[in-house]
Order: sequence, then structure tokens, then C-alpha cells
Amino acid sequence: MKKTVLVLDDDKVARRMVSAVFEERGYKVIAFSSVAEAISAVRREHVDITLVDIKMPMVDGYKFCKFLRKKDEYSNIPIVVVTGEEERYGRGEAHALKVEAFIRKPFNPMELVAKVDEILGGT
Repeated sequence: MKKTVLVLDDDKVARRMVSAVFEERGYKVIAFSSVAEAISAVRREHVDITLVDIKMPMVDGYKFCKFLRKKDEYSNIPIVVVTGEEERYGRGEAHALKVEAFIRKPFNPMELVAKVDEILGGT
């Protein structure tokens, strides 16, 4: 069975690019532009890992990360934080939320895939 990657990013181009790269590698990808959509998706379907952009227009991605960590049924879903603003949305909060990885934008898509493969043990 394909492993599912949830992508949360308000940038449409970034969502499409990340989705395409992971789909080529055999992952199922579900992609969303808002925290509310991502929370709804996690409640209705199995997710193996999340790729979360932190800087979002309405509600930042950390709200989604906190939701996952506070709910027992989702607390073991790995989180990879992806952000271009490390200073503002730094590693401190990511570390406190026990995220598996912190990737700075811009990133090499294949390095992101390699990190996800490492965390999940391959597709």
C-alpha cells in the first residue's frame, strides 16, 4: 500500500511541485492550503507523514503541528517543517513540538524526498 504524504502549504506552485515529486516516487499525496483543510483530512483518512509550511496567511502551520501532537491518535505522525523564515519561525518551537525534521526553503526536492524516505523507511 502506498504511504500517504500530507502537504500543507499556502503556495500553490510549491504544493504542485512537492506533490509531483512524491507521486513520482510512489507516494500518495494529499495537499492543502489551509490548516483547517489539513486537520479535516487527518480526521478522515490515514496519513503517514506531514510536510508543513509554517508561514501561512491566516493561521500558521504550527497550529496544525500542535493539533497533531495534542491528539493521541495523531501524535505519532511524523512532521517535517518546511519554512523560508527560519529566524521568525525558528527551530525552537519546532524542537518543542518534537518534529522529525526542519527543512529550510528553498530546498532541493530530492533532498526532501530523501529525508521523508529516511523517516518512513522508504515507500
